[in-house]
Amino acid sequence: ESPDDRDNFVGNYQAVQYSSVFDETVEFPVDISNDGDPYSQGIYLKNFYGIASLEVLGKVRFFEFEIPKQRINNLIITGSARLGVDEVIMTYTVENRDTPSVPIDSLVTTLTFR
Repeated sequence: ESPDDRDNFVGNYQAVQYSSVFDETVEFPVDISNDGDPYSQGIYLKNFYGIASLEVLGKVRFFEFEIPKQRINNLIITGSARLGVDEVIMTYTVENRDTPSVPIDSLVTTLTFR
């Protein structure tokens, strides 16, 4: 059985998320799970953006993953992440189509195991 790159990311994390648009830092838990398809390299990020109902798809490649552009309810999300020494660093944008007057949120989030 060949190694699964998703194993680099699967786990329970504490997120520290910084929004450059709102200039605020928030913390919340994030769980990353394997999507169960041995050929997809897909992962799910639960509680993404600190929203309990928000589950985002990621596509792993070696020590990185892409968050392909996806629309969930009225949020449009896209970004990427890389594996650090003891952390995962994610950069992404969130556009809320319900509030078009609010700028697209640009975020950097550090995940550490909890």
